[in-house]
Amino acid sequence: MVGLCLREITILETGELPILVEYIIRAGHAAPSADNTQPWQFSWDGAALSVSFDEARCGGGLFKASSPAVLLAMGAVIENMVLASSLVNSTVNWSFPVYKENTSELAVAKISNPLSGINEDAWQHGLFARHTNRLAYRKKRIPIEQLSGLLPEPEQDIGMQIFDSKDELHELAQLVKMASSMRFRISEVHEWFAGTLRFTPSQVAQGDGLDVNTFPLPPGGRALLRYTSSWRRMSMLNRLNVYKVFAAIEAQPIEAGPLLLAITSPDTAKSQFNAGRLMERVWCDLNASGFAVQPYYVIADQITRYLGGALPPELDEIACKLLARTKRVLDKDGHKLQMLLRIGYAQQPAIKSRRLDISKVLTVS
Repeated sequence: MVGLCLREITILETGELPILVEYIIRAGHAAPSADNTQPWQFSWDGAALSVSFDEARCGGGLFKASSPAVLLAMGAVIENMVLASSLVNSTVNWSFPVYKENTSELAVAKISNPLSGINEDAWQHGLFARHTNRLAYRKKRIPIEQLSGLLPEPEQDIGMQIFDSKDELHELAQLVKMASSMRFRISEVHEWFAGTLRFTPSQVAQGDGLDVNTFPLPPGGRALLRYTSSWRRMSMLNRLNVYKVFAAIEAQPIEAGPLLLAITSPDTAKSQFNAGRLMERVWCDLNASGFAVQPYYVIADQITRYLGGALPPELDEIACKLLARTKRVLDKDGHKLQMLLRIGYAQQPAIKSRRLDISKVLTVS
């Protein structure tokens, strides 16, 4: 089982990490992140467990500590950790410095009574089984009332919208296609994505990034993905409008449905963090109920880049159109799209993403 595998860590041999602390860290470490980069750092000082953005390991990457992508991931980490601490009989007092300005810490847990053991049911909780399924979904319709019964109540500042009609899915697929066509024409974004791809067993064993075996690649797709990992080659192919082909491929699963869930919030760090918490709660509940889930961040990412002035000038026109169309469909009551989740019944099980060895994301003092 997942829980049993997760407990095999060498640091426990030193006796420096109480089992409760390990359990809470393992829960947080199971969270999703942009391209499985796992940008978090856990620190245990014997009394408090803190979580922060790992500036040394991830600060030079595409997503900075204050970016929505990181805040969503960190919200998911904290949601798992808070849930984990509630599943066992322990006293854990949480505080959230992320709600304040100018702090590197996102959350701190004061632990007053570390346990000597964790019930096996807690180790096998559904949060450890949450995963992304990028493969094809069955066309079977999901009754809205069934899905609504699974969804938790949204936070005060977080919104959720369900889309399942043919027209709605077509419009959202067009938005994904527009955003994706931009992504394949931005060198830094393309090079970042290429750097996260893991093609060989030894690369996959590193524990981070995207295992290409999790992609629904057609015959020859693996070789094409490797070939176009070079920006020099991709930029040449883009003269033949290859980026349009890639964008259409990325958008096709959205068009096929059967259902999308949009998570929106105000454009603030606190709200984006809370959106990540709600996203993780929804995602875990859906997986535990037998639904497959795939996140689509490309629309929110390109709009964030546009509003931040981080796009090549030649993409400003399409970005402006993307923003206007997204506002009409998704942005309600001053909210901004944070994440789209494709939801359905899987045709086949997905390969679960790996995680870095705990020693890479943990310091003990």
